[in-house]
Amino acid sequence: MYNRPISSAYGCSNDKKSVHKEAIDVKYADLEKVLAIYEERSFTAAAKRLYLTQPAISQNVAQLEKELNVLLFVRDNGKVIPTPACEAFVSYASQIRELWKGLEKEMNSHQPDHILHIGTTSFFFRFLSYKTEALFGTRKPEFQYTIIEDSAGNVERMTHEGKLDFCFTRAPLHQKTLKFEPFFTEEILFALPADHPVCQQYPVSEHNPYPTIDLSVFKGSNFVMVNNARITPLCYKICENAGYLPKISMQPVSWEHVIMGIRTGRGVGFLSNLHIKKDDNADLRFFHINSELAKLEHVVAYRSAYDLSPDAKEFINSFRKYVRASLASF
Repeated sequence: MYNRPISSAYGCSNDKKSVHKEAIDVKYADLEKVLAIYEERSFTAAAKRLYLTQPAISQNVAQLEKELNVLLFVRDNGKVIPTPACEAFVSYASQIRELWKGLEKEMNSHQPDHILHIGTTSFFFRFLSYKTEALFGTRKPEFQYTIIEDSAGNVERMTHEGKLDFCFTRAPLHQKTLKFEPFFTEEILFALPADHPVCQQYPVSEHNPYPTIDLSVFKGSNFVMVNNARITPLCYKICENAGYLPKISMQPVSWEHVIMGIRTGRGVGFLSNLHIKKDDNADLRFFHINSELAKLEHVVAYRSAYDLSPDAKEFINSFRKYVRASLASF
């Protein structure tokens, strides 16, 4: 089956001068089947994923192996083992799949009713909901979009499944298969009431509005700590590295309530630089924290760069410029 003569396999005669190879007849569906079996390491699981029967996908692969004159998979005691030929096939097939997805996205983006599906966490939603039309829609009146707000895990999962074109989330990602690029860095600052005695030790200057503070002096102080799945553990770790665990007097969900708690003397605390408004916080002082944990990387994530349509790329770049310009004003 796998050792056909070259003349038979390639439709050529034994005369070396007249050697002519026919084009290999491999369809895109064949690539998907091999990739599914390779990724699942199971004919049954691959068939289920592609909505086929196990006998059908086995027969398809057998026909492909005959066409290519190679063995792609070996079955050994219930295990599916890729051959070296399969590894080579998968390497090229993966690239073709990404290019094909890119082609689909490109063609879809030129359709008059194309809608861009954007995923975001609640954190990003406040930027997107108010600025999307101003940033992009005014330049492209035909631009249509849908913004899905959900948890980081859910928007990343939907992006992985192809339900979203891309999503805005934080690193590290839950979905390790996604590609991502840096968007901006959020910084966690330490906040005190402006009349706190410690503030006198850290004078403010035009070039250094947020001095770096020694957190060890706040051992035993009351803390107003935000109740946030990602931020709260980081704040606890920062305090632990300073030699103590924070004594919590108030733990609100919203940053606005954290600010209110610090402002009214309920305690000291941590604030994201994205939630600080200079004009509204004259009665508060903010300080840099000497810890890498105080830096949070925000990213835009997608399945592949090939998946991003021209509109998606243009939107990401416009939105990035807006957010970074906004951050520069803090």
